[in-house]
Amino acid sequence: MTLDQVAHYWPYIAVPVAAVVVMIRLHRMKRHRPMRLQMIWVLPVVMAVLCGLLLWRFPPEGVEWLWLGAIFALGGAVGWRRGRMVDIIVCDQTSILKMRATPAAIFLFVGLVLFRAALRPILEVESAAWHIRAALITDGFIVFAVGLVILARIEMGTRALRLLNEAKAAA
Repeated sequence: MTLDQVAHYWPYIAVPVAAVVVMIRLHRMKRHRPMRLQMIWVLPVVMAVLCGLLLWRFPPEGVEWLWLGAIFALGGAVGWRRGRMVDIIVCDQTSILKMRATPAAIFLFVGLVLFRAALRPILEVESAAWHIRAALITDGFIVFAVGLVILARIEMGTRALRLLNEAKAAA
């Protein structure tokens, strides 16, 4: 089987696998799970470091930094909204934080993936006409994801701390 044939059949494999993963995630979202507040910063830091290394190794040129800043801000706005969609509670008996992502958060993520998949061929074809480097497009998607994760975790962390402090003050 050639690489072109594999590329042709790729959606027939990826779409059902993604559908199964989404269904499993939706099923697991029905109950709250413990929130480890001390670990909430790990993923954003790792992603920021990897993104920083990528931008250091292949730095954008001139006005591309402004584009990446705007894309980061857009990703942060979406991330803040996604963080608000996560239900966080404090258990009355044990004062342990628990969280549960809502189905809307999964649908937002799936929508972003579909939007990226739809936008990618357009950007690849039109990038030369718009005088945009292909690296800016890929960097933009990475910076968007980093902004999304960082701001979602900041929102969830600050809200969890506030809820925990309110529960301790009430006790």
